[in-house]
Amino acid sequence: MSAGGRVLLMLCRPWVVAIPIPLVVRVLGEADLELVVHSGSGALLGTVADGDVRYAAWDLGGLLGVPGAIGQAWVLLDLPVPLALRGGPCLSVVPEPPTCALPSMLSAHAFGLGCFVRPALPLPQHDQAGLAPVGLRIDPQRLLGSTAWADSQRVIGASRPRATPMVFQDPAHG
Repeated sequence: MSAGGRVLLMLCRPWVVAIPIPLVVRVLGEADLELVVHSGSGALLGTVADGDVRYAAWDLGGLLGVPGAIGQAWVLLDLPVPLALRGGPCLSVVPEPPTCALPSMLSAHAFGLGCFVRPALPLPQHDQAGLAPVGLRIDPQRLLGSTAWADSQRVIGASRPRATPMVFQDPAHG
């Protein structure tokens, strides 16, 4: 992620995950997209479509090794192979938070992960119970291995229209 950029914070218990805004096409509730289930297993769920664009649908909790993470929202990403990540609720768009050391249990190499000081969240205190004190930065382009990218390409097909990335406006700056 680039210094000074903005990120979308998404809950994926016990983590708060930061996704770079320039890659985000759209954020939707889980019920807003119909999932076409893939016959395989693991974190690849199948496909979702938003208009004419089909996305390979992945469970963010499964990718991060968090079994049973609750899916409440989809983040559609504009990548060479379009991805939809299902995770918990999207919390806010914020300036990129300061970095911190990655917990030893996580592999930065495996997922393109980084770590950040978790900012105050727009959640009631009881909903913050059990959250890690740090958040995870993900690099969606490094999140999947080469086999998973090939699986993504296969489930959505070889041709697709290009999505238009979303523009987030900061209400404080008009």
